[in-house]
Amino acid sequence: MSYGGRVRIARIYQSYEELVGQTIRVGGWAKSTRAQANILFVELNDGSTFNGLQVVVDKSAPGFAEAAKG
Repeated sequence: MSYGGRVRIARIYQSYEELVGQTIRVGGWAKSTRAQANILFVELNDGSTFNGLQVVVDKSAPGFAEAAKG
């Protein structure tokens, strides 16, 4: 359920209790993005489930400005 060190979104939905308190890496494509003030909301999908994952990105994150452009 992991690829290249990333955790698949389906695994997060199946067993999120095991991941609480950990830093994990996810990957996929952005289905939608929405910038608001100093944060960016990204709906991420990796194909492992129909459900997406909402990722909240702080403006201090590398690439924030480019991602906020859409």
